[in-house]
Amino acid sequence: MGKKVLVLSYHNWITKRWGGLHSIGEALVEDGCSVLFWSLTRTYWGAFSSRDERLRWENLKGILNPQRGKTREPGLTNLALLSWEMIGERRIPGMVWFNDWARGRVWKRFLRYLKEEEFAPDLIVLESCEGLYYFERLKELFPEAKVVYRVSDPILGWAYPRPLMVDAEKGVLEKADLVLFTSQLRKEKYKKFYGPWDGRVQVLANGMDLEGFQTPHSPPNLFPEKRRIYCYVGATEPCWEAVLALARQDPLALVVVVCPVSPSGRVKGAIRRVKNIVFQDGISPKEVPSYLQNCSVVIVPYKEWLIKAERGLHSKILQAMVSGKPIVALNTGEGLEEFGVCVTSRVEDFVSQALQAGGEGVKEYPLDFTLYSWTRFKEEFLRRVHALGRER
Repeated sequence: MGKKVLVLSYHNWITKRWGGLHSIGEALVEDGCSVLFWSLTRTYWGAFSSRDERLRWENLKGILNPQRGKTREPGLTNLALLSWEMIGERRIPGMVWFNDWARGRVWKRFLRYLKEEEFAPDLIVLESCEGLYYFERLKELFPEAKVVYRVSDPILGWAYPRPLMVDAEKGVLEKADLVLFTSQLRKEKYKKFYGPWDGRVQVLANGMDLEGFQTPHSPPNLFPEKRRIYCYVGATEPCWEAVLALARQDPLALVVVVCPVSPSGRVKGAIRRVKNIVFQDGISPKEVPSYLQNCSVVIVPYKEWLIKAERGLHSKILQAMVSGKPIVALNTGEGLEEFGVCVTSRVEDFVSQALQAGGEGVKEYPLDFTLYSWTRFKEEFLRRVHALGRER
């Protein structure tokens, strides 16, 4: 392909979380593109917070380095520019203006970088993040560049969608050359608000590290022998009410929660009192198979607001399926029961179903998992992007 591509992502390139935008960046590099991976938005308050994996110490060192957040790999440059933006803009007088000013400063620094590097993208790929704010400016600056919007976490599915973000996303949906939803459920939900749509709005499900899960792995050191283990591995903070209730109902079992989002002080106190919960603040993607393959039940207890996120058959569910484990979910929304996942909407039901699933053993699911590998995802993404180039 040999083109210059700008990718705007919520994630840092070097991270414990591997998602669709990482695979997209990797696919573009493998296709011969020069990729600028702009990591949005890194705020000063967030950089010194411990509640989010994306700004842990390993990433923070890169963000605060003398090169102002630039890290380079063959074919790809990661750019992370710290911003003065603050949270709670709708509750604090003048904060909307302040955040607009802060984003403006980041934009000016970004323009300086483009000028220094003489980087003019032929393709712009952005996901559901603060990068949506910059879409109109980017289109004005690079009118010939094709735009792909990867609807990774639709703004309408957020717990508290910001009006400015909703408006920005609507503009991108109207003007992008290619829109890729992660599931048909999400596409249909958005169609009710913004449809009807033509063929440029499509579905491309995320993939998973299929190869890593096809090889048996030894259990992690924290897994005791001959003991029932309930395990959650995910980037989204779980419903701690459900986790604590399960631990109390099965005191002889171990409940393992692996998540980059640290629980609140109140929850940490409850964990210490219950004594059969282990919290681990994130692991590398290569370690995930050992956790899911060696537990008794994979639990996916989401908070209630995540029902409207319509995640469908997402990577964490697929990973549990290919590991052959029973899955008990809470507040995951529609579309999983047909694949053999036990979906609940109340904490009491979640606990009772998890206790019942504890004795099931190996479980098989009616899916061809080769259709969900990251390799296939990258091939399919490139095919659709190449089709955009032929439309010129």
